[in-house]
Amino acid sequence: MSNSPRGQRRLRRGLAAGVVAVAACAMFASPAMADDGSSASPSADGSAAPHGKNTFVIGLKQDIDSLNPYVGVLASAFDAYQMMYSYLTDASPKDMSPVPSLATSWETSADGKTWTFHLRQGVKWSDGQPLTADDVVFSYERVLAPDSTENGQYGSSFPEGTKVSAPDPNTFVITTPTTSSSLLGATQSNGVPIIPKHIWQNIKESDVANYANDGKSAPVVGSGPFVLKAAKKGQFYQFTANPNYWNGRPHIDELDMVIYQSEETMVQALKKGDIDFAQDLTAKAYNALKASPDKNITLNTGASIYTYEIGFNNGAATTDNKPIGNGNAALKNVSVRQAIDYAIDKQTIVDKVLLGAGQAAYGEMNPLYASWFWEPTGDEKRTFNPDKAKALLDQAGYKMGSSGVRQGPDGKDLTLRLFARSENQDSQDEAQYIQEWLKDIGIKVNVSVMSEDALTDAIGKGNYDMFQWDWGFGPDPDSTLSVFTCDSRSTEDAGAISAGWSDSFYCNPEFEQLYKQQQTVVDPAQRKPVVDSALKNLYDNAMYSTLYYGKTLEAYRNDRFTGFVAQPSSGGAMVSQIGTWSYRSIKPYTGAVKKESSNTGLYLGIAGGVVLVLLVAGVIVATRRRTTADDRE
Repeated sequence: MSNSPRGQRRLRRGLAAGVVAVAACAMFASPAMADDGSSASPSADGSAAPHGKNTFVIGLKQDIDSLNPYVGVLASAFDAYQMMYSYLTDASPKDMSPVPSLATSWETSADGKTWTFHLRQGVKWSDGQPLTADDVVFSYERVLAPDSTENGQYGSSFPEGTKVSAPDPNTFVITTPTTSSSLLGATQSNGVPIIPKHIWQNIKESDVANYANDGKSAPVVGSGPFVLKAAKKGQFYQFTANPNYWNGRPHIDELDMVIYQSEETMVQALKKGDIDFAQDLTAKAYNALKASPDKNITLNTGASIYTYEIGFNNGAATTDNKPIGNGNAALKNVSVRQAIDYAIDKQTIVDKVLLGAGQAAYGEMNPLYASWFWEPTGDEKRTFNPDKAKALLDQAGYKMGSSGVRQGPDGKDLTLRLFARSENQDSQDEAQYIQEWLKDIGIKVNVSVMSEDALTDAIGKGNYDMFQWDWGFGPDPDSTLSVFTCDSRSTEDAGAISAGWSDSFYCNPEFEQLYKQQQTVVDPAQRKPVVDSALKNLYDNAMYSTLYYGKTLEAYRNDRFTGFVAQPSSGGAMVSQIGTWSYRSIKPYTGAVKKESSNTGLYLGIAGGVVLVLLVAGVIVATRRRTTADDRE
């Protein structure tokens, strides 16, 4: 893989699947009941095992693509990595700022080029061997190796020529040739995991990309709060508490991730008590639970790190500028991309597809990170305006034909493909709306539904015109910007295409300069204008049509577990975090069963085409973001 800049880890999430199950593969439908009447979770052979009092079972609608931390790209995979491995720093549950983890403290030299981390002493791997600075050096050296699989996954926050060393067993030093503003973000959870040298030194670089790390050939060794016990792709993943965890053994004995392909089935499992937590609900399912009389289910609406978009093929080419794929050349024209953006009614998508659980988006930076948020103002903002869209297409030379479809300068109809995801009903619903809106301005759109795996492959090879998906990113803006650099595009080796992080194939000299400049400015006050200019460049060039910022909708059994930790602490999500705060903090509920209050008490719905936001507990909650479940990386 290429040494492409990817910054602090960006995650591709797929929206939560709708109630219609997709028959792509056989999924574990619902944990069975044990003979004693208790609920059951899956065992290693796929049969039911007792769902014990100290076993937390979470229902997911997105499978883990790989348990190898250098290969997986989905949000569910990174949740697993955080459980299995530790990182130098963590993201605070309060505001996601860096806090100690394996490093108890750190300092930076005056010139910002030397970062010294003081490591926690007495840490052990799950197999009992000591974790030392040699393991940290080994982990970072693999990431810094040019053209390695590891570098392709995590290398962007480290300038070329970065060196690492361990002057003593308890100290780790990163030295960069230039100031790196985003380096600390790469040390947080979702950044570079610390892996055991005594295990991974036996895995050749040529074998890393194909190494499953699923525990079937050898136990998975880590230093995180949990240890992988069993995995059955498409069905379940079981983790047991790590007795050697440096921050104290978790309060639960086991954590099971059960994969559901039908949201309806997952919700029913929650109601029956077969699972303890339902992640990434649609607004429809959330509202149904809200109306339910079951007082043993607590609902939570949390801030989401995800921004949803329609991606455009800006002209697929490899990092050496060799054209690839079969994208429609019309999308190379910025006026065509801008016209499409004007033609999409984002607020209608929020109201009718998300039932109000979102916020219309006009840029890539999520408002969750308020200090870095940017969006256009005034006439620069492309709000819904079909007439403006038609005028732009006229100016670009795409005149309306007698059939109602515009024709380009080549005389061919302007016909575009739009790919939606089979795992995601919202994705499919949004595609249908967009198809009609673009028809109104003279663009014919053929909608196809495919799996996320198939779409990932199509995007990496440039075989698409438009698609619906989303990105999630960490607090540092480098994680947002890095995906749009020229070096993040796909690479070609001996005729084989290897996908980079870019899904737009955007390559713009002005943006490249701004991206590199913001990496060298450490002072946030001085860096902010540069980041704003880079975000404005992406928006002005309509690299995407950003649709909305999401909201996390989730539910859990308050008669089973308590002690969930929200991130951020004000209005945050209970799971899908940067870190493992809730998983390490929850305890079995031992008191009298009673209703716990939800985090925001948001009730979402549409009546007669009007979005309703109800007053709950004396608080009016504005319609904002809605969460989802995944990533395409």
